[in-house]
Amino acid sequence: MKTQSEDNLNIKVAIEGLYKSFREKDHDGMISAMTDDVWIRFLGQADFKGIKLASDFFKKSNALLDDLVFEITDTVIESPYAAVIWNETARTKNGDIWTNHGVDVYMVRDSKIEFLHENNDLSVHYLHFPQDQ
Repeated sequence: MKTQSEDNLNIKVAIEGLYKSFREKDHDGMISAMTDDVWIRFLGQADFKGIKLASDFFKKSNALLDDLVFEITDTVIESPYAAVIWNETARTKNGDIWTNHGVDVYMVRDSKIEFLHENNDLSVHYLHFPQDQ
């Protein structure tokens, strides 16, 4: 039987792997960190279950920004959950400056992400990416 600290370490490794892949624009690495029935919810943007829909969503969203600087400012893990506070800067495809911040909430079991719920400043998102795009 695993201890709480072993579970927390496994969660940390899974999440760090996802963010490493995100920063490197390694789509396959991101998707491989998730379960087949992963639940993805990005506040005001997306809410769905399944690895195929997750793959489609991340392919589209990961192409929206260039020169991304993504910084994690705090991480709280209490198995099977984790919360990651972050901020980011980038440039949109139109060359506009992008700055945003938020918190990602996870559930991780057996080193795979079962859900990822992202919460961020939607006013920034809607300013640069109107909902009809």
